[in-house]
Order: sequence, then C-alpha cells, then structure tokens
Amino acid sequence: MRTSEELIKLVEENINEFYFEDSFKETHGAEEVDSEGGYEGEGEYCHKVILFKEENIFIKIQASYYSYEGVELDYAEVYEVEPREVVVTQYFKKDGK
Repeated sequence: MRTSEELIKLVEENINEFYFEDSFKETHGAEEVDSEGGYEGEGEYCHKVILFKEENIFIKIQASYYSYEGVELDYAEVYEVEPREVVVTQYFKKDGK
C-alpha cells in the first residue's frame, strides 16, 4: 500500500493528468469524488478531491481559474484531506407570504 506522502508526490508529478483525465486516475486506482469551480463565471478558486480507493486516502488539488488561461496548476497546492459531515442551515421564503 502507498502512503499519503507517496500519493501526494505521484499527484504532484502528474498533476495535469490527475486534474483533467479520468482514465489516468482509473489506471492509478483513483476516482474524483468532489470538485468545485474551474469554469467561466465560477470565480478564481477551483479544486478536485481524488480518492485512492485501495488506500482509502483522499488527496485535494487546490488551484486557480483565470478566464484567459483556464485552470492554472503551476502553483496548485496538493495535500491530504479527510471527509467530515457538516450541518448547513439555509433560509427559505415562507409559504403564503
């Protein structure tokens, strides 16, 4: 089994492939489990979380998106994360008012 440090290094060395190519992730026993941003109109922040299934280790790639360049991975941060359940309160218009 690979350690989180080994997986972080693997992702850093192949960051474009892990960010953009699902087939590349699959060949390394990984799948994308979360993503945000990376498209026009969604702001500068973007990320992907990759689960390495055999190790049950989650690695996050945090990057930036710019309309004139697309996703910028040169200064991306790559680190281990863990899932946590959170409660979110939202407010909605009351019916009949």
